[in-house]
Amino acid sequence: MAIVLALMAAAATLPAFADVDALLREIAAYEYGDSLEAQMAMDAVIREASGARAARRFGAAVHRAAAIRRHLARETIRLYETRRNRR
Repeated sequence: MAIVLALMAAAATLPAFADVDALLREIAAYEYGDSLEAQMAMDAVIREASGARAARRFGAAVHRAAAIRRHLARETIRLYETRRNRR
């Protein structure tokens, strides 16, 4: 019974599913230099739901994905400018 009450208390502190969907939309639209508030809120949701270790792994994966995205954007621009300068 105590476990059920603890789970209900933890669920009450988590945002509604609509809020999580909104956070995911904000994170997907993130551009370099934008506010990290949505990502920090999602980290808090994950930490509350699955513990700090899983949140750290997820957060590290998000940061790696963002770094890869920035790298690919820089490389795309570099290739575009190289091709444009050859003409």
